[in-house]
Amino acid sequence: MLAITLPIMLALALMRFQRLTLEQRLLVVSFTFFAPLLLADMVVAHGFVDWRSVPLSYGSLAFFFS
Repeated sequence: MLAITLPIMLALALMRFQRLTLEQRLLVVSFTFFAPLLLADMVVAHGFVDWRSVPLSYGSLAFFFS
């Protein structure tokens, strides 16, 4: 379910990007980095693809600094 709702929420936020404040824009940009890494980590964790290192810490770092 998260694989469906996460891209939808991101698309809705990006559609309204021009009307957002600076803080909200930073949060959406950091979420844009974090969301694909989170989905890749979930795909690896559930065994849909072979294990490889997913740099989830980079997305967490971008999310933290926003």
